[in-house]
Amino acid sequence: MVEIFDGALDAVALVAKWQGEVRGCGALCFFVGVVRDDDGVSGLSFDIYEPLLQAWFKQWEKQLASTELNLESGEQVGKCVANDNAAGDSGTAGESSGFVAGTAGTAGVVLKMAHARGDVAVGAVSFVAFVASKKRRAALEVLDVFVEDFKANAPIWKYDLYGERRVWAQKRSFLLKGAGVLGSGGEFK
Repeated sequence: MVEIFDGALDAVALVAKWQGEVRGCGALCFFVGVVRDDDGVSGLSFDIYEPLLQAWFKQWEKQLASTELNLESGEQVGKCVANDNAAGDSGTAGESSGFVAGTAGTAGVVLKMAHARGDVAVGAVSFVAFVASKKRRAALEVLDVFVEDFKANAPIWKYDLYGERRVWAQKRSFLLKGAGVLGSGGEFK
Protein backbone atom coordinates (compact mmCIF):
# COMPACT_ATOMS: atom_id res chain seq x y z
CA MET A 1 0.00 0.00 0.00
CA VAL A 2 1.21 3.47 -0.87
CA GLU A 3 -0.23 6.42 1.02
CA ILE A 4 0.47 10.01 -0.01
CA PHE A 5 -0.13 12.91 2.37
CA ASP A 6 0.12 16.65 1.85
CA GLY A 7 2.86 17.93 4.16
CA ALA A 8 4.70 16.17 6.98
CA LEU A 9 3.73 12.67 8.14
CA ASP A 10 2.72 11.49 11.61
CA ALA A 11 4.97 8.42 11.80
CA VAL A 12 3.64 7.23 15.16
CA ALA A 13 0.04 7.27 13.95
CA LEU A 14 0.92 5.52 10.67
CA VAL A 15 2.86 2.71 12.35
CA ALA A 16 0.10 2.24 14.95
CA LYS A 17 -2.55 2.08 12.21
CA TRP A 18 -0.54 -0.34 10.09
CA GLN A 19 0.22 -2.54 13.12
CA GLY A 20 -3.53 -2.86 13.66
CA GLU A 21 -3.99 -3.92 10.05
CA VAL A 22 -1.88 -7.08 10.26
CA ARG A 23 -2.13 -10.26 12.31
CA GLY A 24 0.02 -13.32 12.78
CA CYS A 25 3.23 -11.32 12.45
CA GLY A 26 6.17 -11.84 14.78
CA ALA A 27 8.13 -8.90 13.37
CA LEU A 28 7.14 -5.33 12.61
CA CYS A 29 9.91 -3.16 11.20
CA PHE A 30 9.74 0.42 10.07
CA PHE A 31 11.96 3.18 8.72
CA VAL A 32 11.23 6.85 9.28
CA GLY A 33 12.85 9.43 7.00
CA VAL A 34 13.29 12.87 8.58
CA VAL A 35 14.24 16.04 6.70
CA ARG A 36 17.81 17.01 7.60
CA ASP A 37 19.29 20.49 7.83
CA ASP A 38 21.73 20.12 4.92
CA ASP A 39 23.21 23.15 3.19
CA GLY A 40 21.08 25.59 5.20
CA VAL A 41 17.73 24.40 3.81
CA SER A 42 14.57 25.27 5.71
CA GLY A 43 12.93 22.10 4.42
CA LEU A 44 12.32 19.94 1.38
CA SER A 45 9.47 19.91 -1.10
CA PHE A 46 8.35 16.79 -2.96
CA ASP A 47 6.57 16.32 -6.27
CA ILE A 48 5.03 12.90 -6.84
CA TYR A 49 3.52 11.56 -10.03
CA GLU A 50 1.26 9.02 -8.35
CA PRO A 51 0.72 6.62 -11.29
CA LEU A 52 4.50 6.15 -11.62
CA LEU A 53 4.92 5.65 -7.87
CA GLN A 54 2.07 3.11 -7.81
CA ALA A 55 3.67 1.24 -10.75
CA TRP A 56 7.06 1.20 -8.97
CA PHE A 57 5.42 -0.15 -5.77
CA LYS A 58 3.46 -2.78 -7.72
CA GLN A 59 6.81 -4.11 -8.99
CA TRP A 60 7.76 -4.62 -5.35
CA GLU A 61 4.51 -6.47 -4.71
CA LYS A 62 5.23 -8.66 -7.72
CA GLN A 63 8.76 -9.44 -6.52
CA LEU A 64 7.53 -10.38 -3.07
CA ALA A 65 4.69 -12.51 -4.45
CA SER A 66 6.96 -14.43 -6.78
CA THR A 67 9.87 -14.57 -4.32
CA GLU A 68 12.06 -12.95 -7.01
CA LEU A 69 13.55 -10.83 -4.25
CA ASN A 70 16.67 -12.68 -3.13
CA LEU A 71 17.22 -12.27 0.60
CA GLU A 72 20.54 -13.20 2.14
CA SER A 73 18.94 -15.52 4.67
CA GLY A 74 16.74 -17.39 2.16
CA GLU A 75 14.45 -17.83 5.15
CA GLN A 76 10.97 -19.31 4.89
CA VAL A 77 8.82 -16.71 6.60
CA GLY A 78 5.43 -18.34 7.10
CA LYS A 79 2.23 -16.42 6.64
CA CYS A 80 1.35 -13.00 7.96
CA VAL A 81 -1.85 -11.40 6.71
CA ALA A 82 -3.59 -8.06 6.49
CA ASN A 83 -6.86 -7.91 8.42
CA ASP A 84 -9.89 -7.97 6.15
CA ASN A 85 -11.58 -5.28 8.22
CA ALA A 86 -8.58 -2.95 8.03
CA ALA A 87 -9.48 -1.62 4.60
CA GLY A 88 -10.45 1.96 4.28
CA ASP A 89 -9.18 4.96 2.39
CA SER A 90 -7.74 7.63 4.64
CA GLY A 91 -7.60 10.26 1.94
CA THR A 92 -4.65 8.61 0.25
CA ALA A 93 -3.60 7.83 -3.25
CA GLY A 94 -2.86 4.21 -2.40
CA GLU A 95 -4.82 1.03 -2.23
CA SER A 96 -6.86 0.29 0.87
CA SER A 97 -5.18 -2.82 2.22
CA GLY A 98 -1.65 -4.10 2.63
CA PHE A 99 0.05 -6.49 0.26
CA VAL A 100 0.10 -10.14 1.26
CA ALA A 101 2.25 -12.58 -0.65
CA GLY A 102 1.94 -16.39 -0.76
CA THR A 103 3.70 -18.88 1.55
CA ALA A 104 7.44 -19.18 0.87
CA GLY A 105 10.56 -17.05 0.52
CA THR A 106 9.37 -13.47 0.98
CA ALA A 107 5.77 -14.66 0.91
CA GLY A 108 3.68 -13.51 3.82
CA VAL A 109 5.54 -10.21 4.06
CA VAL A 110 3.30 -7.16 4.37
CA LEU A 111 4.82 -4.01 2.84
CA LYS A 112 3.42 -0.49 3.22
CA MET A 113 4.77 3.01 2.74
CA ALA A 114 3.76 6.63 3.05
CA HIS A 115 5.37 9.75 1.63
CA ALA A 116 4.83 13.47 1.93
CA ARG A 117 3.83 15.61 -1.03
CA GLY A 118 4.62 19.30 -0.97
CA ASP A 119 6.65 21.12 1.68
CA VAL A 120 8.14 19.43 4.76
CA ALA A 121 10.18 21.44 7.29
CA VAL A 122 13.55 20.41 8.71
CA GLY A 123 13.02 17.90 11.53
CA ALA A 124 9.66 16.68 10.21
CA VAL A 125 8.92 13.24 8.72
CA SER A 126 8.71 12.85 4.92
CA PHE A 127 8.81 9.04 4.47
CA VAL A 128 7.71 5.96 6.41
CA ALA A 129 8.25 2.36 5.27
CA PHE A 130 6.67 -0.57 7.15
CA VAL A 131 7.33 -4.29 6.80
CA ALA A 132 5.59 -7.03 8.77
CA SER A 133 6.55 -10.67 8.64
CA LYS A 134 6.18 -13.87 10.60
CA LYS A 135 9.96 -13.87 11.27
CA ARG A 136 12.32 -10.96 11.97
CA ARG A 137 15.09 -11.77 9.48
CA ALA A 138 12.80 -11.51 6.43
CA ALA A 139 11.27 -8.26 7.72
CA LEU A 140 14.67 -6.69 8.39
CA GLU A 141 16.10 -7.74 5.04
CA VAL A 142 13.06 -6.66 3.02
CA LEU A 143 13.03 -3.29 4.80
CA ASP A 144 16.72 -2.70 4.06
CA VAL A 145 16.46 -3.61 0.37
CA PHE A 146 13.18 -1.68 -0.04
CA VAL A 147 14.50 1.56 1.50
CA GLU A 148 17.67 1.46 -0.61
CA ASP A 149 15.65 0.83 -3.79
CA PHE A 150 13.20 3.58 -2.81
CA LYS A 151 16.03 6.08 -2.44
CA ALA A 152 17.51 5.18 -5.84
CA ASN A 153 14.40 4.47 -7.95
CA ALA A 154 11.13 5.80 -6.56
CA PRO A 155 9.68 8.47 -8.87
CA ILE A 156 9.63 11.31 -6.34
CA TRP A 157 11.22 14.63 -7.18
CA LYS A 158 12.91 16.50 -4.36
CA TYR A 159 13.47 20.25 -4.01
CA ASP A 160 15.40 22.23 -1.40
CA LEU A 161 13.52 25.01 0.35
CA TYR A 162 15.37 28.20 1.21
CA GLY A 163 12.66 30.28 2.83
CA GLU A 164 10.11 30.76 0.03
CA ARG A 165 12.54 29.69 -2.71
CA ARG A 166 12.23 26.15 -4.15
CA VAL A 167 15.34 24.74 -5.90
CA TRP A 168 15.77 21.26 -7.44
CA ALA A 169 17.91 19.23 -4.99
CA GLN A 170 20.30 18.00 -7.66
CA LYS A 171 23.01 16.94 -5.16
CA ARG A 172 20.53 14.77 -3.24
CA SER A 173 18.65 13.37 -6.22
CA PHE A 174 19.18 10.25 -8.30
CA LEU A 175 18.68 9.88 -12.03
CA LEU A 176 15.55 7.89 -12.85
CA LYS A 177 15.90 5.44 -15.72
CA GLY A 178 13.67 6.40 -18.63
CA ALA A 179 12.59 9.71 -17.10
CA GLY A 180 13.65 12.06 -19.88
CA VAL A 181 16.08 14.79 -18.90
CA LEU A 182 16.08 13.66 -15.24
CA GLY A 183 16.93 10.12 -16.30
CA SER A 184 19.57 10.91 -18.89
CA GLY A 185 22.06 12.91 -16.86
CA GLY A 186 21.09 16.05 -18.79
CA GLU A 187 20.88 19.41 -17.13
CA PHE A 188 17.50 20.60 -15.89
CA LYS A 189 17.17 24.30 -16.74
